[in-house]
Amino acid sequence: MNQGTFSFVLLQYHHSQILGEVLNIGLFAYFPEHHQLKFLYPEKLVRLKCAYPDAQEKTLKSYLKHFETRAGELCSIPERFTHFDSNESLLEFLHAEFLPSDSTALQLGTVKKSVSYTTDLDQ
Repeated sequence: MNQGTFSFVLLQYHHSQILGEVLNIGLFAYFPEHHQLKFLYPEKLVRLKCAYPDAQEKTLKSYLKHFETRAGELCSIPERFTHFDSNESLLEFLHAEFLPSDSTALQLGTVKKSVSYTTDLDQ
């Protein structure tokens, strides 16, 4: 049964801007009906380490943990999310609160929408 929609943005690791190589290492999911933002990431970055042995795993893990904590903090203030009326405003919000748009290794993908089939946001 359809339980509404949500928007999501992939957090990507760009090892080389020139080669265009990208690995997805996290996911921001925004649930407009609940004014909730979740950040999900794998416990271990094995794929990243195998592909790029020189990747700064410890630094990346600290960023990912911070993003998870910050998303939780922002959810305690639901009115922060009332102005999201478009994909652009969600992406602007993520750039302002989590990761500025620049040419570093961590970058946000585009906003996509999906249908939620459960009321359990953690699922």
